[in-house]
Amino acid sequence: MKSRSLFMLSGATVAVLLVAILVMAQSRPAGAAKDQCWDAVTNLYSDCQFELSVGDYELSSFSDAVTFCRNEDDLVQKTCWINCALDNPDCGEMAGCIDDCFDGATRCGFVIRILYEDCPIVLKNPETDEELSEDDAMAACNAATAEGSPLFDCVTTCAYSNYDDCQDIYDCLKICYAGGTPPTDDDADDDSVGDGSAADSHGDELNDSGGSACGI
Repeated sequence: MKSRSLFMLSGATVAVLLVAILVMAQSRPAGAAKDQCWDAVTNLYSDCQFELSVGDYELSSFSDAVTFCRNEDDLVQKTCWINCALDNPDCGEMAGCIDDCFDGATRCGFVIRILYEDCPIVLKNPETDEELSEDDAMAACNAATAEGSPLFDCVTTCAYSNYDDCQDIYDCLKICYAGGTPPTDDDADDDSVGDGSAADSHGDELNDSGGSACGI
């Protein structure tokens, strides 16, 4: 009888140890997941609400971006953009820094998102005055990036320098399409379009006016 009790006690002890091991095994991946890639993508996707779009990679989800980062073969480029995401709390500066790491391949994804989804500002074709859909604007941006475009460089500066204020972006874009150079600070152009700040109204004034007077 005594040996049976000892056997049952030993079995219970083994069962408890197995449960503990399983719990530890399940908890380790969650802790291990929070590496530099995780932190960088958190800053980029959650804090700044940007998405990476690099060539054929359209990384619309957080998990896709983390996987892309961890599997990236180009360690120099990987280190570069991770540091950009970790070291730049200003989202515009972060985007510009990442663009440099990817030789400009990411900027259209960032810029068009700021203009069309965060504000929104609808770009126009300057030759036809036709409004561009988001897809058309993305295509025009990619073409301008490949060919070189001082105008779109100006648009990019406006978006990054004023990423959190749609009204300032709008006013800055008018300078670009007038052939001027955009300011590098947020206080340069106080011209008003509509009533109040577009940032406060999520761009409602820009929608009411039919989009921006600017185009690619």
